[in-house]
Amino acid sequence: MVNKITVSGVIVLVIGLILAIIGSVTATNSALSLFNQLKNAPLSSLSPGNFISLSIYPTSVLIIESSNASCISPSPVPYASRTTANITIIVYNQTSTINIMNNCTFNIMLRYKSFSTSAASSPFITSGYLILLGGILFILGIITAVVGFVLGRRRRANS
Repeated sequence: MVNKITVSGVIVLVIGLILAIIGSVTATNSALSLFNQLKNAPLSSLSPGNFISLSIYPTSVLIIESSNASCISPSPVPYASRTTANITIIVYNQTSTINIMNNCTFNIMLRYKSFSTSAASSPFITSGYLILLGGILFILGIITAVVGFVLGRRRRANS
């Protein structure tokens, strides 16, 4: 017979696993939503030395997909910038006009989309908390189940 401590540990473990999965699905759906919105933006060609001017607000994130991310040079220098594969994420902390310049000697293709910071980050923050809480509950569930199992065996051995 399984004791109540082991059962409660397994229940907490399962709840933790479910929360972590929900957090992962939320993060995946949010990333896919942003990516799909970017894919719906028109594709533009940028000649060598030319630039595109954009107005950006301080509470927005600019995401750029380009055929060659190393050719993109934003001006003025962003507050934060990260490039992965051919996707560049740029954050400015003030309202400004941004020039995205092609520094290469060949044409590049790009598409860009500006998102509000809260729309881009809130789902990821929520999913991060869910994953963290799920992980903590998962670990506590394992510990509780193991302690319950050991205590149950001791009780049987002493009987």
